[in-house]
Amino acid sequence: MLSRIVRAAGLLLVIGTGTFLSGCADDNTEPEAASAPEPAAEVLDDATNEVTDFSGAAFSWGGVTATVPEDWQEEAPENSMRKAQFRLKRAEGDEEDVSVVLTYFGVGQGGSLHNNKMRWAGMIEPVGDQSAMDSMKIETTEMGEIKLTTADLAGKYVAAIDMFNPGAGKHSKPNYRLYNAVIESPLGSHYVKVLGPQKSMEKWMPSIKAFLKSAKVKS
Repeated sequence: MLSRIVRAAGLLLVIGTGTFLSGCADDNTEPEAASAPEPAAEVLDDATNEVTDFSGAAFSWGGVTATVPEDWQEEAPENSMRKAQFRLKRAEGDEEDVSVVLTYFGVGQGGSLHNNKMRWAGMIEPVGDQSAMDSMKIETTEMGEIKLTTADLAGKYVAAIDMFNPGAGKHSKPNYRLYNAVIESPLGSHYVKVLGPQKSMEKWMPSIKAFLKSAKVKS
């Protein structure tokens, strides 16, 4: 009788052990499936409700796409008005990096080109007797559905430190360069603001111009 009980207990132990090991195998397969790579996160463009792709060299904002050079460092935008922000490493001897800011406010928004030129002129005090408006170098290029206008200014950077707080005062940075671009298309005006010390700006100008000339309406 005792031997029968021992044999029965042994059988139950074998069955129980097999069930436990089988359960462990199932547990091991679930994490493997869960750890499979997930699709890249998509970011919704606030202005157009379109998906913006951050995963590769092609970057789109408000329906316009441009190729971001590999050596541009993406940063978190400093405020909600900015769709994207990049930092370009300073040239040797300069104290600050170059910043690139992309904005888009929607179709018919952002003001006229003339009004924007007036605003940009207020950000720079040029060296010499010419006014900022007179010294501003304007170039316009037609690129299919896109009209690209650039405004180039150099001198002391004197824009407001905080546009939302006039009491914060103004910058005072000599030997700076401000290079603004307006990308006009059927989707409205897209803005690119590039700012930095003149030496660093000169270093990055080929890259900046390549970015602007790669712009196209997203298909």
